[in-house]
This record gives sequence, structure tokens and C-alpha cells, in this order.
Amino acid sequence: ALGGVRAALGEREEARAAFQRALDADPTDELGAKVQLARLGEAPVADAIAAGYVAALFDQYATAFESSLVERLGYSGPALLHAAILAQRGPQAHFARCLDLGCGTGLAGVALRPFCASLIGFDLSAGMLAQARAHPAAVGIAWHVADIRSFLTDRAGGSAALAVAAWS
Repeated sequence: ALGGVRAALGEREEARAAFQRALDADPTDELGAKVQLARLGEAPVADAIAAGYVAALFDQYATAFESSLVERLGYSGPALLHAAILAQRGPQAHFARCLDLGCGTGLAGVALRPFCASLIGFDLSAGMLAQARAHPAAVGIAWHVADIRSFLTDRAGGSAALAVAAWS
């Protein structure tokens, strides 16, 4: 907060120092100090958003995320994916192993589950995955807290017949 106040007052160096102290105190950067440093031109933009910050942000929003996405924004991505598979492969479509990349609350996984013998969903946010696990139709889906890069690297020998990233 001190960094934000200093930046608002035009005290650039003091803001930078405050954000740097915050980052030093919390290397996972749950408060987003790197983002603020990048805004000040003091950190590379490409590395600004830390996994800890993204996880903390979505953990806070997890309980309201799905209703906001579907009810307020009219999100229909998973239904569109389901319809596309039916259109391309028919009702007998079947995939041995499916991945839901950045699964969020599990909307896409639930929509794709009928087509998948094995479905693995992963996300940075434990809060989002708690919501995904609560879906009655989520039975049989394996949910994992993981970063996309580490998840795929850790399972380098595996393959998937279907992989989706549906922002849900």
C-alpha cells in the first residue's frame, strides 16, 4: 500500500523502494509488487505477473467467478466446445486422455467429461479448484494445483488426445 501511495504522490524512487521491500518480504509475490515495479519501468514486463499473485487473485475471486462469468458476462465457451466436438465427431466422440489447461472452476471440464475416458484439470488457484470439485458432474475428473509449464514438464512422457484452454 505504501508503494501505491508513494507512486500516486509522484515519489517514484520511494514507491520503487517500497515495492521492492514488499517483493523481498514475499518472493511468491502474492501482492503483485512485480506488477507495480513493471508499471514504474523498474522490472521486465514479461516477468511481472508472478504465479503467486495470480493464484492469490483468483483464490479471492473463486466463489464469485463462475456466476460473474456466466450470469453477468454471458460466457458460453464450454457449451461451444461441447457443440463443436459433437459437430466434428458426433455423439460417440471419445478421447482417451484429456487436459483442461487453466481449468478454473471446471466449467469446461464438466462440459467435456462425457467425451473423455480420463480428464485432468489444473489451475494455479486452489480456491478455483475447490469450486471445480464442488460440481456434481465433476466426478472422475482429476484436479491439480499446478502451473501449466510445470504440469506439462512434470508429465513430459504423457500425451493427451484433447487439450483445451477455455478460461473457466
